[in-house]
Amino acid sequence: MTTGEHGKESLNFSTPDNVKLLERITSVRGNPLIAFYMCDKVYINEECVLPLYDQLKKIEKPKGKPLDLFLYSRGGTTETPWKIVSLIREYFPAYNVLIPYRAHSAATHIALGAEELLMGPMSELSPVDPTRMHPLLPQGPDGNPIPISVQDLKHCISFLKNEAKDRYTAEAVAEIYTALFEYINPLALGAIEQSYRLARLISRKILETHFHPIRDAKQIAHVVDLLSAEYQSHAYPLGREEIHTDLGLNAIKPSDELWDAMWNLYLSYRDETNTAYTDQDNEVSTRHLAYIDTPTERIVLRQHFQIVQSDDGEANEEILSTQWVRV
Repeated sequence: MTTGEHGKESLNFSTPDNVKLLERITSVRGNPLIAFYMCDKVYINEECVLPLYDQLKKIEKPKGKPLDLFLYSRGGTTETPWKIVSLIREYFPAYNVLIPYRAHSAATHIALGAEELLMGPMSELSPVDPTRMHPLLPQGPDGNPIPISVQDLKHCISFLKNEAKDRYTAEAVAEIYTALFEYINPLALGAIEQSYRLARLISRKILETHFHPIRDAKQIAHVVDLLSAEYQSHAYPLGREEIHTDLGLNAIKPSDELWDAMWNLYLSYRDETNTAYTDQDNEVSTRHLAYIDTPTERIVLRQHFQIVQSDDGEANEEILSTQWVRV
């Protein structure tokens, strides 16, 4: 078995149903199509950019036609969506996003750059307030820093200001503040605030790719404020009606035919990423974690692993390699 960066690999998991579904969506929409699917084990990061670039270079680009981007992801790094949106705009005058289910956090950022959001009954975006890991944050039981968002801190401070002052003496509240800042290093607080401001900046810049930065400044600010600060949970699901009514974005209900193809394509990807294939000769297993597909080209995030026994007899996965390959 040989591999290379985005090169062909001899092991090929044939998925003809995916191709048929991609072709159905293309037939209904009449636009070039890329499917960008990240299973829940992985997230959008800078390593996604090169395979997406490869697909954008190869895909046909009919003059004046927007790209349709089928998108599923639970999130990712704060910076990467701006690179992805900028990259798409290098090749297409505009793009639309087809959302079968979750397009959260970093995927919501990508969706903000779309002219149209095709959203069915299960489709959802989320707030984009980032959760930050920092080496100076408190550690969890596994020894890793506990991720904290700006909203977590703001709600904590708000509680102390508005609730605790009526229940505790001023001296007790001061002791709570002291304990809080002994628990969370001020340098980590600065990093969390920096991530929050960066997320707002990226939201604004992505919206300005298709809204006028001056004429539509009020609406842009409204969307940025809602998504970065107003919702009380990072996982709050924003459906089509809220996207259209509250945010004022162009969220459209797909036709029954289109939605059926979108949903079945999601189910196909979900089932594929939940399946591992084992080579009985060397006991190495292989699974796909992400896909960047067109109707004629496929690039996958392929992971090889094996099951090993620990000293106490427990079976654990040992990851051998994870890389994007064209199949």
